[in-house]
Amino acid sequence: MLTTLVALVAILLPATSATADMHDLSLVSGEEALGSTATYHIRCDMTGGGRTGGAGASWGLYPGQNNDFSEGNLAQGGAVTLTEDTIDVRDGTFVVDYGAVPSGWYQLSVICFGSSSGSNHHMYRLPYFFGTPDVTTTTVLTASSTTAVAGDTVTFTASVAGAPAGDVVFTVNGEDVSVPLAQGTASLARTVTAPTNVVARYSGTTGYAASTSSAVTIDPITTITPGLPGLTMTPQVGAPVTVGTNPWSPTEAQGLTLTYAWKDADGRTLGTGPTYTPTPADLGKAIHAEVTGTRAPLAPRTISTNAPVVGIGSMSGDVTIAGTTDGIAAPGTTLTSVPSGWPAGTTFVHQWYVDGALRSEQPTFAPGNGDLGQEIWLEVRATAAGYSEVVDTAWATVAQATPTVVVGSSTIVLGKDATVPVTVSGPKGGPVPAGGVQVTLTPQAGGTPVVLGEVALNPRGSASVTVPDLGLGRWTATATFAPTSHQWSFAALAAPGSSGPYRTATGTGTVTVTKPAAVVTAPERVDVPVATPGTIDVTVDGKPLPTTWTVREGDTVLVRGDVPADGRFTVTLPVLAPGTHTLVLEIPETSTAAAATRTITVTVAGEPARSGALPTATLDSPKAATAPGQQMELVAEGFVPGETVAFYLHSDPVFLGTAVAGADGVARLLADIPADVPAGAHTVIATGGTSGRWATLPVELAVPAAGAPAATAAAADPELAVTGAQSAVAMAGAWLMLLLGGGLVLVARRARAQR
Repeated sequence: MLTTLVALVAILLPATSATADMHDLSLVSGEEALGSTATYHIRCDMTGGGRTGGAGASWGLYPGQNNDFSEGNLAQGGAVTLTEDTIDVRDGTFVVDYGAVPSGWYQLSVICFGSSSGSNHHMYRLPYFFGTPDVTTTTVLTASSTTAVAGDTVTFTASVAGAPAGDVVFTVNGEDVSVPLAQGTASLARTVTAPTNVVARYSGTTGYAASTSSAVTIDPITTITPGLPGLTMTPQVGAPVTVGTNPWSPTEAQGLTLTYAWKDADGRTLGTGPTYTPTPADLGKAIHAEVTGTRAPLAPRTISTNAPVVGIGSMSGDVTIAGTTDGIAAPGTTLTSVPSGWPAGTTFVHQWYVDGALRSEQPTFAPGNGDLGQEIWLEVRATAAGYSEVVDTAWATVAQATPTVVVGSSTIVLGKDATVPVTVSGPKGGPVPAGGVQVTLTPQAGGTPVVLGEVALNPRGSASVTVPDLGLGRWTATATFAPTSHQWSFAALAAPGSSGPYRTATGTGTVTVTKPAAVVTAPERVDVPVATPGTIDVTVDGKPLPTTWTVREGDTVLVRGDVPADGRFTVTLPVLAPGTHTLVLEIPETSTAAAATRTITVTVAGEPARSGALPTATLDSPKAATAPGQQMELVAEGFVPGETVAFYLHSDPVFLGTAVAGADGVARLLADIPADVPAGAHTVIATGGTSGRWATLPVELAVPAAGAPAATAAAADPELAVTGAQSAVAMAGAWLMLLLGGGLVLVARRARAQR
């Protein structure tokens, strides 16, 4: 950038009686910089004789700083544009084009003419100094080493930031050496053997000013100076001891090499290096370290430490127990003592303790089920030559097992308390589990679980948990065993904690809550005569009582009814076929009561009971049998409509069948006379199973002739065909004679005549 320097001095050329004072020379506009133009204002106040108006003024720009205002040195110039050109004043402006000149120093000159007449006119020149200053530079001098050893080569480097070219003159102890500047730096290498003083001066170049660095002085090291040595600790067997020293001169960073030799009092070398570990053989001996420093070309130096006596060592190591799972030893698993980190030659004595009692002195130990819940403690005594005896310890937390939790299942009636039996047992030979169980009942159909409080186990490892007010349905009973915590005997040495012989365990069972069932009282067996409706007396107890009952035989409903308020009722069965019947009395389920059943065995056999001493009905046979194995039609009259009539053949009663009396009171049966019935006189008796009415019919069965059908024999003797009326009267008379002791005799023909 161009900068105005000075506008003060007036030079008179030539000397006349006229003078001029420049009262004002100033920059009006523009910029004094390369590439710019600048407009200046000039005012001259004229004094002295010989002045004329209209003489004018001129300006000129001259390179350099040597006051060369010759025509040949003019860079730019011209007349001042005057706004006032009187005998007393020259006032106007001119423009300098700094874009048309190269960079450099310039002088600006302005002349106000006193007169324009002839060659001897009066002329006044006012110089105005203007220029472009050189860029200020800074030279920095550095040395590759300021604490060099005598004989080392040191490189001196001068840095001139931003300078494009030029030379750097290094002055070394008064001797100048010029080195061209390259990329802003210049270097000079010198071997130093004595104190050396160096200064670097940048000579400058066009546009860049010269600069000089500060001096750099190198005072080389000419002899090795050792640091004071010492041992970091009193030597002990097995403990590394190190030589410590204060800094040496020169330092190791300056090329110094330190070597070490450990020696005993007899001068024998024990080891090398800055650190030495005394062995058991050194116990009681004085040892020291010799440290030698070397750095060419300087003479080596050796110094020694003090010589203390090696003391007995304090050895250390570690003992762990292998065979545990996360620090827990399981019964039957072999545990192994594992020493590590001890000096070579160390011997060990192992002692295993269980709950404070010594159990083994071997390197291994296997706990059993009887050790569940006990602390397993390993003590190892370590001895080695040259060392003090050390006792180290290790432990397994607690040997544990998972117990078996058995939850009993039960069924209760709604409204009763449920009892959940829980038994917790360990492995064979193990201690009885101690602690508590917490029971949770979860409805299997979904719903909110019932969580009960913890119940302590008894000395046998069992507990009975009472559960009130369970709802209907099946519940899963989950019992969670929580063992009693057991504080370690070695808590002062072991990490704080607690454990026990058993881990937490669970078991499940089922509680079923049913509706209350009614208590049904009924006979197990009932005997009923043939053709007779049987009856069963039943009593039902319970609250609330069921409302209905049903009797089934298989899938067939025989009879049903309502349960009265007192729960007592009689079941009247329909007439059942002869034989044994298995009936089921059902009390159906209700919203509040469960179903109940009773099985009743009904045996139907034997003739119905007859009412009265004499027959009260009649029996006839339109088609009578005359021989065994034949069919005969039986017609019984005078019975209660709808009742079942049983027909038997006497004397040994042989069941012929049953028939139901119609609305007219007549029961009809086509009966088969068994073939094994003996021939002779027989009587058919028909008895009403409900009314007890009865009737008789005598039958004469003859052995049929060989090859002749029995029906033919009967037809040949019409007297053998007995009608119903005849038989009725005859039988009535026969029964009457029997009752009267045989006093009356009725013959068949008389009987028929009476009818």
